Amino acid sequence: MARQPAGNPHCGGVCRLARRAEPVALARRPARPPLAPATGCWAAAHLHHVTSIDLLRPGTLGLDLFLCPGLAFDRAGGRLGHGAGYYDRLLATAAPGAATFGVSFSNGVVPSVPMAGHDIRMDFLVTEAGICQAR
Repeated sequence: MARQPAGNPHCGGVCRLARRAEPVALARRPARPPLAPATGCWAAAHLHHVTSIDLLRPGTLGLDLFLCPGLAFDRAGGRLGHGAGYYDRLLATAAPGAATFGVSFSNGVVPSVPMAGHDIRMDFLVTEAGICQAR
């Protein structure tokens, strides 16, 4: 018996129990081939095993790439968030030269977004249509 979580948008707000009359056989996933060594700009990438919340403090791991969601973006890299300033405070502590990527659907790219003095512009915009460098 499997139960959908409460608030699941796919169940229309009403969660039901799913029942099967016959048992279901689960197929085993084939083993993955080993990953090829990274090349180019990915050769310097490192994975970090986070064992403590202290490792997530700004400047600890030397992050140099940030994916920033937003409600809207303009072609100049302006970002309209939810108004709490979380990403602007985080990016203010980033290492110089850190790349910022604004992530949105293409209908979220508008002619202009209001910007305040503390707002930080994105370097690139990423949508389902592709990646473009902000002007």
